[in-house]
Amino acid sequence: MNALHQGLVEGLVEREVIHSGAVEAAFRAVPRHLFLLGLPPDEAYKDDAIPTKKDDSGLAISSSTQPSMMAIMLEQLALQPGDNVLEIGAGTGFNAAVMGHIVGEGGHVTTIDIDLDIVEGAREHLTAAGCTNVTVVCGDGAKGFTGNAPYDAVILTVGGWEIVPAWLEQLKRDGRLLLPLSLNGPQFSIAFEREGGGLVSRSVVACGFMTLRGENAGPAERMPVNAEGTISLGYADNPERPRRINAGQVQAWLAGTWQDSAVGLAVTTPEIWRGFNLWMALREPELVSLGARGEVAETMPLLLGAAGPNSWGMTVGIVGEEGMAFFVRPSVESAEEEAMKELNPFDLYIRAYGTADALVERLKRQALDWDRNGRVGTDGMRVRVYPLDSKQEGEIVLKKHWHQFVVDWP
Repeated sequence: MNALHQGLVEGLVEREVIHSGAVEAAFRAVPRHLFLLGLPPDEAYKDDAIPTKKDDSGLAISSSTQPSMMAIMLEQLALQPGDNVLEIGAGTGFNAAVMGHIVGEGGHVTTIDIDLDIVEGAREHLTAAGCTNVTVVCGDGAKGFTGNAPYDAVILTVGGWEIVPAWLEQLKRDGRLLLPLSLNGPQFSIAFEREGGGLVSRSVVACGFMTLRGENAGPAERMPVNAEGTISLGYADNPERPRRINAGQVQAWLAGTWQDSAVGLAVTTPEIWRGFNLWMALREPELVSLGARGEVAETMPLLLGAAGPNSWGMTVGIVGEEGMAFFVRPSVESAEEEAMKELNPFDLYIRAYGTADALVERLKRQALDWDRNGRVGTDGMRVRVYPLDSKQEGEIVLKKHWHQFVVDWP
């Protein structure tokens, strides 16, 4: 079991996912299997996200984060010995335990979750692992936890639509906020620090997390397509995104005939994650994502996905009144895990259903524009955050509930 544990860590170090001594030492010291009781050790030490709780429809609402993503975020957070940390999303408690090791005896971690059963499980796991500087609280993470504030760092291990004022109120002036933030759909793990009258990103990494639940979770952004809820459409909730979509018609189109046309671009999976989806989400007003999970994901048009017991697939496109069009890689007809991790370029295509010639051309123009503009992605990307009532200008300005987010590549 120890060999599996250390093998996982060595793999993260070799891939340079872990590059600081403090994060490496913490990963080596905290055994993941103690936080995934009942799971075979060889499964616990895979570099995979592992769902640990699902809702009535079978949708995962809590999980043990993929270790490589954990490491990336902890490197972004740059914790120091003695730090006082707030974590939104306790999950199994594993991430809190790793952070507890980094901050040491002079530091403390408070982790909060909305479900009592998750909280109780995390407490049991932390006790079994001998963690004495972690407090697990049951509550709405959007409200933070004033009892142990102020914090040197606030980290979310769930996706956020906005930056809730409570997190900033409980964060020290020179503290760091890290969260998976939705930018019109695609998520990015962004480390923010205060600068001037707002926040500015210090690092940006593409990611994918289940979303925050509770009072300030943000607008609903998914529409079930089939009765089981295993196929859904995702959209950004703003006035420019029409939602006049008939789910039954979408399902009928998916079951019907389709036609593929080449975009004329070869792309890689990392480029889709880090830039292409963001470009489309920020510049195509009617863009939606099409997602599927379970067995049905094996037959869906897709750009990204994974096979196995928790198989999923997703792509992006436009749904119109008479048809719809989505980007695809036609050489992969199912969510083959190795294909989805493929680093070699593949030809990008657009799959059309119904009458969708105009939609195909629209998507093709956007893809070619992304290519002509240097295939911008997370490299050099900056996100600034200001109060909603302040006047801001920039390449992209997204206005939400409390803040406006300025996205550019300076």
